Amino acid sequence: MHDLSELYIEGRAFAADAAAVTAAARENRPVVAVPADGLLSPDGDMGGAVGAEDVNDAGPIDGLQIRHVANDVDPNSRTLPFYVALPNEVLYDGGAAADGRFVTWRYKPGQRMRVRVPVGLYEGVIVLPARAVTESGAERFVFVENGSTFEQRPVRVRYADGERVVVADDGSVLPGESVAVTAAYQLSMALKNKSGGAPDPHAGHNH
Repeated sequence: MHDLSELYIEGRAFAADAAAVTAAARENRPVVAVPADGLLSPDGDMGGAVGAEDVNDAGPIDGLQIRHVANDVDPNSRTLPFYVALPNEVLYDGGAAADGRFVTWRYKPGQRMRVRVPVGLYEGVIVLPARAVTESGAERFVFVENGSTFEQRPVRVRYADGERVVVADDGSVLPGESVAVTAAYQLSMALKNKSGGAPDPHAGHNH
């Protein structure tokens, strides 16, 4: 039986990000890994956004550490390898065998992961799921629950990726307010089309 109690994720950063990754390692900033087999094309390129197609139901793995940053950039991919320690856990122990035990581990060698490395700190912001923010031209909006309907409010986006949007905490959204998430796009289209009738307040929201 192989001891897979700790694995290493090989991350790949663009050469231009080498300094940021090294700083994160030096300062022991916690990184996050997301099982992401569904995010890769057959040739191994990353693409898409983390969502319901993740193949591992464990969700994001928080509090990991970068153990080593390579000294050489890969000449083919032009990326810098770095290595993140991944503590493993036993999903099923089938008992003793002649050469050890039959054990099934949660994470397997060769499994794909996406690693999030913190490279900066935002202050005075609110983090929302990406689907909560819609756009119209250059403007960005959220829909905040207001009684029996939703109110459209403009927000200033500081950062965005396929999973989350960081907006300025400037009073557009207040702590404790409910923001439409799963139905934000539909609410936006309904408003544009002036279809009439109040949007369904239970169409999907987040606190």
